[in-house]
Amino acid sequence: HSPALDILSEREPNVAFCMAIPGKEYVVYFPSSGEVMLNGSPGKYQARWLDIDNSAWEDSFELELPASVKSEDDNHRVLILKR
Repeated sequence: HSPALDILSEREPNVAFCMAIPGKEYVVYFPSSGEVMLNGSPGKYQARWLDIDNSAWEDSFELELPASVKSEDDNHRVLILKR
């Protein structure tokens, strides 16, 4: 993975951070609530949230990029997308 802040748009400072293997995997970290546009390689990905504060995985779902992604609470959360 390499840092990939350039694929995040509509991003306020320090709202979200991204690492990627473009076209294969994206990891978006939210230190608290916020929303960004993820402009990775277009297509469908399997996505899953990890709530770091509670050490809890949420159910996986399909997400098509580009897409707006939002962390709705102030917990540290990571969104992982894989092809």
